[in-house]
Amino acid sequence: MSEDTKIVSICPACPGWKIVYTDENGMPFWDDVALWALIEDEGDGIRCVVGMAGGDSMEYVENSQNFLGYSSPSDSLDDWKTYARERRAHISERTRK
Repeated sequence: MSEDTKIVSICPACPGWKIVYTDENGMPFWDDVALWALIEDEGDGIRCVVGMAGGDSMEYVENSQNFLGYSSPSDSLDDWKTYARERRAHISERTRK
């Protein structure tokens, strides 16, 4: 989280919500969303909801370089594998230009 971002409110995540990351090979894996946080940029006042991972300390996951997205309880990891492949192909195509 940047220094000009503050947490306005938090609430626990319902079971089944996942944070999707990619490993060093670009394949997705996931972790549980511990809570949802409403954050606000103190500079422009824009607010958004983000997931946070648990553990020894709460982590603002969207700052992670390998963050891919959020998975609802009805999503499968196979859906994310397809998305990750398409994303890698798109990035590869852009870097070749």
